[in-house]
Amino acid sequence: MYITKQEGFNKAVAGLASQGFQQSISGETCLYRGPDGRRCGIGWLIENKDYKSILEGRSVDDADVMAAANINDQEDRHFFYRLQKAHDKALSPDAMKRMLRFLAQDYNLEVPAELKENIA
Repeated sequence: MYITKQEGFNKAVAGLASQGFQQSISGETCLYRGPDGRRCGIGWLIENKDYKSILEGRSVDDADVMAAANINDQEDRHFFYRLQKAHDKALSPDAMKRMLRFLAQDYNLEVPAELKENIA
């Protein structure tokens, strides 16, 4: 069974919150698994048993990434692409939180507690 938008969003937000909404990045490249145990939003959806370093550098709309993250490519591709970009394009933790809140609003998702406070 595929992960739902709400389940994926909640899991990604919880993971990103656990790292202070800091990017998982090396140089200028965002990573599913990065330094200091950080992950991007999609990286939090990929179980350790399903992670392979060959996924790095591939977009969430890559078939292997979607399979590893348990994403339904037909129905949810655009949503999870936007989730990935909320991480990758954020210039600060507050910017990431704002983009995640906009994403929740656009898809009528429940906003997790981690996003309800301290939004600049």
